Amino acid sequence: MNLIGMIVGATLAIYLLASLLEWALFKRIVDSPELGKGLSVGFAAILAIILYGFGNADGGPWNPLPGGIAYVVGGAIAFSVMLWQYNRREEALEEQATMHDTFE
Repeated sequence: MNLIGMIVGATLAIYLLASLLEWALFKRIVDSPELGKGLSVGFAAILAIILYGFGNADGGPWNPLPGGIAYVVGGAIAFSVMLWQYNRREEALEEQATMHDTFE
């Protein structure tokens, strides 16, 4: 049950961090929106795993393994949600463009 909570939290954290990274950095650097989303989720997941490892160390060595898996799964879920949103937006814009042409 704890793993489900960790995956949900990891998904939300990575989604928010990836959205911020995409808006601030990857929209300006990368031409392909899909590649930009992939890079932003990848960097967000790596950053989240690094931070989790230091937080989980608890005075000992860096320890990313127990929750690192949750962040990988959360990153995959966040990436699929971001791609789904992008595709829906593109379909809506395409449909709106064809509807506009119909009534002229």
